[in-house]
Amino acid sequence: MTTTRDLTPYGRIIEAARGKVSVRAAAKRAEISEGWWRQVVAGVQKAGGILIPVNPSDTTLVAMATAVGADVEAVLRAAGYAPDEISSAMQEVDAQPSGIKDYSDDDLLKEVRRRITGRTSESDAHIAAAKTVPGSSEVTTARAKRVRSTPRRAASRPPVGGDPEEGPRR
Repeated sequence: MTTTRDLTPYGRIIEAARGKVSVRAAAKRAEISEGWWRQVVAGVQKAGGILIPVNPSDTTLVAMATAVGADVEAVLRAAGYAPDEISSAMQEVDAQPSGIKDYSDDDLLKEVRRRITGRTSESDAHIAAAKTVPGSSEVTTARAKRVRSTPRRAASRPPVGGDPEEGPRR
């Protein structure tokens, strides 16, 4: 397990902001693997027993900082980025649209449950209306019923190696 003194300066900032959120959940929010998350905050990866320094991109650091609510500028500064590179990265962050990462796991789970139970809000009215359009989901539903009602064929073909009674083909 990585201790605080084993972390890079930017890794300390990110990990402090992560708090009680698991590494897995934080990595998922940042859309990177859990292993890469650990390597980035530690600043090294192990290959054949040798520690090799990692050099994460500004995009990776921004995603990680954003995922845990850390100060993006402080993370980039700690990683050694120049002020002009930091301002460039910050402009990219501001230009990106909000996405699923902006919601907590609990909020997403509540929304999924709400949609499964069939309660729709005014914002979902266009989705409900699309379901009633002839040729949209009705066709898909009818096709799905046909596919499911088609019986599966019995395995009448011999195995790839030939007839089991004759042995494998040569």
